[in-house]
Amino acid sequence: MKIRSISKHLLVTQALLLTLLVFMFAGGLYSYVRGVLYKKLERQLAEDAQALSLLIEIERWTDKNGVQHRGIDIETDDFQLPAYEKDDQGNGYIFLNAKGEVVTQSPYADSRFIDLAEKRRALQGEVRILKIQFLPRKAGANEPKWSLIVYRSTQEIQEILSSIMLGSILCGSVLVVLAVAACWWSVRSGVAPVNDLAHEVSEVDVTDLSYRVELAQLPEELRPVGEKLNDLLERIETAFARERRFSASAAHELRTPLAELKAILQVGDSMAEGNLKQMFQDGDEVVQKMESLLVTLLTLMGGRSEELSLKGKSIHLVEFLQKRIEENAEGYPDTQIALELDGTNAQILADEGLLSRVMDNLINNALSYADEGTAVRVWSQLDNDRASIVVSNQCSLLEEEDREFLTEPFWRKDAARSGGEHLGLGLNLVKKYCEVMGWQLTIGGKLPEVEITVSGIQLQ
Repeated sequence: MKIRSISKHLLVTQALLLTLLVFMFAGGLYSYVRGVLYKKLERQLAEDAQALSLLIEIERWTDKNGVQHRGIDIETDDFQLPAYEKDDQGNGYIFLNAKGEVVTQSPYADSRFIDLAEKRRALQGEVRILKIQFLPRKAGANEPKWSLIVYRSTQEIQEILSSIMLGSILCGSVLVVLAVAACWWSVRSGVAPVNDLAHEVSEVDVTDLSYRVELAQLPEELRPVGEKLNDLLERIETAFARERRFSASAAHELRTPLAELKAILQVGDSMAEGNLKQMFQDGDEVVQKMESLLVTLLTLMGGRSEELSLKGKSIHLVEFLQKRIEENAEGYPDTQIALELDGTNAQILADEGLLSRVMDNLINNALSYADEGTAVRVWSQLDNDRASIVVSNQCSLLEEEDREFLTEPFWRKDAARSGGEHLGLGLNLVKKYCEVMGWQLTIGGKLPEVEITVSGIQLQ
């Protein structure tokens, strides 16, 4: 059986076990008391029967003519048993002679118990019956035995047992509630170290993997988990260190040919004239962008965004967006781009290089994945001292569950119109750029409309 929650499993299990124990104890107590009370009643019946059997005496005498006579003397008037004298108690006794004839009985005896006693059963469990055979006093040893039927009501015992059952149910219910509360406190205290460990591990940041779990502070049961977590953190730290070393080496190797190319272009610029000179200047500008992009990518992918040298400058929002749209729209002549601006003279403060990469990725991504015959919309919103830029397009290929994967690296919808030109890194890089600049990236819109918003851009 798969356990989805250890704490709930422990709580339910302990509560059920304690509930079972409480009611087993209550049931055992009820059975014990019931047995004791009925045994006491049976002993009382036996004692009463023994006492009553002594009330019958056979008398013999000879009259003046010498004729012998035989009679029965019943001494019930001299021997009183109050339990058999009242009508509302349901008790009684019946004396039967050797022929089965009723000789005497208690004032309110019920003759039905003669047959019930013969069949050795009670009247629907309401009474207990005892039948004994005895010889009356002064009877001959060879004379037939008489019978005595004694019965007593169990009403009093039933009332006692009902009170015990009700009390057991009430006390048991209270104990169950207290037991559940105790189990809840116990389980909560027991799993607290697990929650503490989870919170502690959640604080581990990718920029500092030197953290290790303090095993001495963990309960004995969690120490193996702590050891494995430390091993995992050590392996991750080693892998990140190896990746960062590779990033540094790659940056060094790539910067060298870029620097050489830049030097060649600068030399050519100094020697060329006219259109050729402009070509060298354009090439030098492209190399500078490549170099800046290389440093940014390696820094971000290496998890060292704090090392970026950000250059905030005043940017005219309208002109900036128009330029980015023009450059990205060249490869998509059949797709229209609608630009809607809030504030034609708005100035924002941002790193132009990072903001350009953010907008290039968003606009190019929208153009690549927009449904045929639909337009891409770009608009800005101003709110107090902050600006937001929204890029929207329609993409019928996306489904609701795809939203969470849009910023994942290397994730692409297979049927994209880009024909494999995109690697699936665009939105992931946009997310990292926004984090560096302190902006917020949100993905909204009602499908097939997809709206990607960059908010938190400072207004100047």
